[in-house]
Amino acid sequence: MRLFATALLLITLLLLAPISTAQTPGSCPQPLASADLTINDVEARLYNNGALFWKGGTPTYEVPQALETNAIFAAGIWIGGQVDGQVRFAGADYSHWEFWAGPLDDGATLPEADCQRTNTNGREAWDRIYVVSTDDVAAYDDSGIATDDLADWPVGLGAPTVDAMGDPVEPTDRDQLIDLAAGERPVIYGSQTAFWVMNDVGGPHLWSGSNIPPLGIEVQVSAFEVADGEVLPLYQSTFYRYRIINRNSVAIENVYLTVWTDTDLGNFNDDYMGSDSTRGMGYTYNGDGYDQGTNGYGFSPPALGVDLLSGAGSVMTYFGDSSPLGNPADGAEAYPYMQGRWRDGTPMTEGGLGYMTGGPITTYIFSGEPEAGAFWSEFNIDGQGTANTPSDRRFLTSTPSFSLQPGESYTVDIGILFAFGSGNLSSITALRAASDEVQARYDAGALFDTVEPNLPLPPTGTPTPTSPEDGTVFTEGDVMLSWTAASDADYYVIEVDTSATFSASSQGHVAGTTITLDSLDIPVNQARPFYWRVRGATAGGLGPASEARSFTYDIFQFIIGPLRLSNGEPAFVEVVGPDGADPCGPDATSTFGCDEVGGNWIYPSFNGTNEYLMHSLSAGPEAVLANYAPNDYEIRWTDEGSYAAYIFSANTLVEVPFEVWDIGFVEPGTENDPSDDVQLIPVLFADGGGECAFNFGETEDLGYPATDRIYAYYPLDGMSHDDWVTYAQPLVEANGGCAPAPAGDQPNYFSFADGARGRPLQRVIMLDNTGTGDLGIMQGSVQRFYTTDPPGTANEDGPGGLAEGYRLSAAYPNPFAQRTRVPFSLPTAGHVRLVAYDLLGRQVAVLHEGPVAAGMHEATFEAEGLASGVYVVVLEAEGMIQTRQKILLVR
Repeated sequence: MRLFATALLLITLLLLAPISTAQTPGSCPQPLASADLTINDVEARLYNNGALFWKGGTPTYEVPQALETNAIFAAGIWIGGQVDGQVRFAGADYSHWEFWAGPLDDGATLPEADCQRTNTNGREAWDRIYVVSTDDVAAYDDSGIATDDLADWPVGLGAPTVDAMGDPVEPTDRDQLIDLAAGERPVIYGSQTAFWVMNDVGGPHLWSGSNIPPLGIEVQVSAFEVADGEVLPLYQSTFYRYRIINRNSVAIENVYLTVWTDTDLGNFNDDYMGSDSTRGMGYTYNGDGYDQGTNGYGFSPPALGVDLLSGAGSVMTYFGDSSPLGNPADGAEAYPYMQGRWRDGTPMTEGGLGYMTGGPITTYIFSGEPEAGAFWSEFNIDGQGTANTPSDRRFLTSTPSFSLQPGESYTVDIGILFAFGSGNLSSITALRAASDEVQARYDAGALFDTVEPNLPLPPTGTPTPTSPEDGTVFTEGDVMLSWTAASDADYYVIEVDTSATFSASSQGHVAGTTITLDSLDIPVNQARPFYWRVRGATAGGLGPASEARSFTYDIFQFIIGPLRLSNGEPAFVEVVGPDGADPCGPDATSTFGCDEVGGNWIYPSFNGTNEYLMHSLSAGPEAVLANYAPNDYEIRWTDEGSYAAYIFSANTLVEVPFEVWDIGFVEPGTENDPSDDVQLIPVLFADGGGECAFNFGETEDLGYPATDRIYAYYPLDGMSHDDWVTYAQPLVEANGGCAPAPAGDQPNYFSFADGARGRPLQRVIMLDNTGTGDLGIMQGSVQRFYTTDPPGTANEDGPGGLAEGYRLSAAYPNPFAQRTRVPFSLPTAGHVRLVAYDLLGRQVAVLHEGPVAAGMHEATFEAEGLASGVYVVVLEAEGMIQTRQKILLVR
């Protein structure tokens, strides 16, 4: 009898217990709403699909707004938990957005099959982000006219609202809107607040995986900015409140909310990240004192942190690969990251990259203080001072574990904080101070207070540069710039450019009236002057610019590889446009690179006529040019063209409308001297399979029709490109434009081309932006590939500077192994001494000494018995050093 009663009780309990059934995702469309927060010094774009700041197109998290520089590329939230031990997950990253518009009913069901509803004012209610500000409310109080978002403020969806007495309004209906006439007003956090509602049941979870069901949650989000220009930690930050409601019929255990952040702090490729367990913050900072590129912050770069004000449990990172430290493939692999573990579940341990190092278990990656060079930071990963290589970084800042009973909610409060110091490391110290100030306000209950905008005006005063003197030449060391104070400036923005127009300037931000440019951050081999100017700044914007001054940094270093532009990309540029168009002229549609090297950057970017781009499939010329520097190269699109072979497969021969040339060393921005040009023999590789014609549309890259890949090899010693044409032309013409592979012991491509010497150009493709597929758009254009930066000229000229007409041209070959030829010219006949020195100043060879007629001459440098290294060739005439250049001997 007792056994029967026990069994009956067990059956009764099982019948009463909730059954853990997974929600079936709906078929709602992806949400379309977006909105911007703009009232303080941050412009932040919001989306109602779980993403923040980017979901394709242009990212928008600009701070300070006046600089239009993005501190974050993309961010989003992940929410994961367990139901009866089964992982459930919803998340957002670059291309997966697993949240949909609108609320959920109890049982985690959708109130509307399409996640949309029209409100009583006739406007969309759910696929929407509502933004209101104190200015909007004040304007309504004055005029009685409300913005749409104010008039539609969705009380019924949970948007915080108070009545005329200041008491919270409790909604009685999901469709309930604010009653402005009755005195109800939105609760505005800070000075501008956005509100939206989303859920994780509206559609299929394509990233989470088919075996990872939705959680059945509704998420109510408030995002806000504080427009108090007197408090920079508030004025340059944004804040977020996520209220997670379990609409499921069962409990969700071991829940985590994670903020996924891909910062791209200015330039994306030179960042570090770290964590602060005391403050519950993950942060990113620049790997050195200069954030290069047109998208960079320049000198004295900032730091940015994601601070979980309501409490954090872990800060992690992951890398863009398939290792256990790599990209999570689905929700099951993302969930361990949210717990401070690697994606295979391995605990994180201190040291190295944090994977199976034998160190103490931790949930905070790179938690040492980089300001002090402390272990464990990216500046010191092993306690011996070994640093990681700065690169693209993303990190995950997660809450501690919490649980949600059916109908229960949990609130997470987040600040995205920003701070400038006097350098990349002092910016971290400033960020910690900002975190402390914001946390103190949060703990005191003041962070969410309504704040009337207090926006300072831009300064009116103009600083005056004081040092260095205009035109100063530096040959070593750091460069300190200083200026007088502008009385109404809070800080200063310094611009440095290679052009007096400041069209592509690098910037720096300092509180005082000096900035030191570290010698390691100043580009070497820059023969032209740098220009600089300074502006006063406040939280309200930038003041007028000072007069510009210039300085020259005359130092030479032989840098192997391609010349780099200020955006960090190879200087592969258009120097002549189609049909002879000027790629840097007033009609050019893009001119980046023109001020730096005299050509329009096209790798990959649109050319001056907006008709084509250049790119590579796989590792392009930048991967091999180190073997051929300092010689530069060109692709010329001509009527004569050339002949190319598909040597990697069918070995067919075809005619092509371009030529490839080694043009020797050409100082950027100057005309090429054709006397030392060598024509190379082109090769093609067909990604699309067709190997009998060179056209657009053979393959596709970056969404554009592309040509086959272009390669080029030097002719064999004793051979020339003309010999190749003599061989290839009759074969191609006799076979209707496509000659088959040579048979047996017949001559082939490598009977003329020097395969052992390697190829300076490889895998180059042209992309059609016209949609016509007509290769004629390339006709007449010239693409130049710059390698090593130019050698500097002497700073030992006589009182009158460099004597006009004296020229020491580029040695060739350079680098060299046995001998090199050194051209030089004189304007008038005279006595000349041409001498080679090592870098210790010791004379190692006299190339020529004696009388020389006016005009062009050439001397030979025989390097027998000399060690590998850099040597300086000096031309002495008229009793003074006229010019000099550096050459590299490689054994």
